[in-house]
Formats: sequence, structure tokens, C-alpha cells
Amino acid sequence: ENMALNENFVKNRGILPWPVDKGVTIMHYGRNQLPSGSVIDVTGITVGTDIGSNVKVVFDGVVSNVVFIEDMQVVIIQHGEYFSTYSNLGSVSVKGGQNVKTGQIIGKAAANLDGNGSIDLYINDAKGNDIDPEKWLKR
Repeated sequence: ENMALNENFVKNRGILPWPVDKGVTIMHYGRNQLPSGSVIDVTGITVGTDIGSNVKVVFDGVVSNVVFIEDMQVVIIQHGEYFSTYSNLGSVSVKGGQNVKTGQIIGKAAANLDGNGSIDLYINDAKGNDIDPEKWLKR
């Protein structure tokens, strides 16, 4: 079952749905220059959206973990040998071990440090390699 899920995840590269219905990428994978002029390297993407927007899983999988980091909630979903991680959630509606389907709501977007709504999306493989989520999401 895990092998089939993995194979299907790979087959959907470039056509996975976005994790929010209305959003704009405000931080891209890789090197980003901030308005202050400083440069940071990002291992995922940040998607700006309305605070409280539904956050949806991008592909079928199993909730690997739900964790709190300070006042932010993080959901990690396993898709075979791949993982998608959704952070900066204000609330979560899934629990560890739960099966989830593409498009299922897993939580709500929270405010970022600037007070704007956003979520962070990361995709990794089982070896811990970071993958550019924008290359996996529908254009």
C-alpha cells in the first residue's frame, strides 16, 4: 500500500492541488531577498492567504505527526516515501495515524510575524532531502 501511494505521489508531480483555495506565494523555495535587503535560504514555500483559511492536504496519505512549535501547529503527512509538512496553522482538525485524502481540510491558516495570514509548505523525501513544492503543485 505504501509503495502504491509513493508511486502515485510521484506520478502527480506538477499537478498536486495548492494547500489553500486563494493564496499567493510570498516566499519561494531557495534563496529569497527580504525587503530589508538580507537574503535567506528557504527549504519550502510560504503561501499568503486569509487568516482562518482552510488548509488542505495536497495528496492522499497518513498523518505522521501533529506538533506544536511555540504557538504554531504543524501537521506532517506521509505519502509513501515522501512527506508534506504544513506549518503556521492556527488550528488542526486531524490527528496522528489518521488517513487523509487529497483536498481534505487539515487545519486553518494562522497569522505570520507580520500579522498577515500565511502557511508554510515543505516537501521532503524519506532521506530528508528538501524538494521544491512549487515544482509539484499545479501551475
